[in-house]
Amino acid sequence: DELKRVQQALEDSQASLRAADQHKDQFLATLAHELRNPLSPLASVAQLLKHGSHDAAGVQRLAEIIERQVGHMRELVEDLVDVSRVTRGLVALQPRDARLADVVAAAVEQVAPLVTERRHALDVTDHAPGLALVMDPTRITQVVANLLHNAAKYTPHDGVIEVVLEREGDQAIVRVRDNGIGMDAALI
Repeated sequence: DELKRVQQALEDSQASLRAADQHKDQFLATLAHELRNPLSPLASVAQLLKHGSHDAAGVQRLAEIIERQVGHMRELVEDLVDVSRVTRGLVALQPRDARLADVVAAAVEQVAPLVTERRHALDVTDHAPGLALVMDPTRITQVVANLLHNAAKYTPHDGVIEVVLEREGDQAIVRVRDNGIGMDAALI
């Protein structure tokens, strides 16, 4: 009887370690994917600075893009530094007041190089201007950027991507539509 309890404890411990390892692997794979998103706008800005002449306002605008994307990357790297929480399956959200339009604009900025490369038309319609929420803007930016990246990637060249911000009762809604191949109903 004692041997069975010890064996069960060992099996439970192994299962726990496997689950922790799986959480870590999932986290690292997601983080690696997320770290790529801010690199595209940074590379585009570098090219613009290298090959163009810009007035002070243009340089200021490009510097702001760099600053936003570096800030986003800094937050992602902080996630990487704190891998110990991942092994426990925890993701620390950092909610604060943020405007929904600003978060969506940050996501659009991240995918703009891909949208431009594929010659898509990207339209953002804000039916809830000024809507501020308590949210983790970094995480929501990641979610919207991923949706937009997939829309840009899986929509044929010269496609149309629409983003609509709405308020329905006490809910904030961000809808992303495109004329791409879509997703299988089972996958959704």
